[in-house]
Amino acid sequence: MTMPNFIFGTLISIFFGSIFHVWQRGNGKKLLLYLFLSFAGFWAGHYLGTLIEINFMIIGPLNLGLGIVSSIVGLFSGHFLSQISQDQY
Repeated sequence: MTMPNFIFGTLISIFFGSIFHVWQRGNGKKLLLYLFLSFAGFWAGHYLGTLIEINFMIIGPLNLGLGIVSSIVGLFSGHFLSQISQDQY
């Protein structure tokens, strides 16, 4: 993994986290949560795709397709879990 690929992947994950934040109309804490979830989901998907050799939207050594899919899954699951309050139980 070269540094330009790492920067490009990080920018893609920041883009998806920011778009999700604007779509959900979140506050400052939610922005940090969404950026973290998108970053972690993107790189987990990239490494998972590399490990099990799923070739979907490959750009150089970067597995962009599975990274984007896992970033979106991470954002939706993290948003769902952040909506649960302790007052419900």
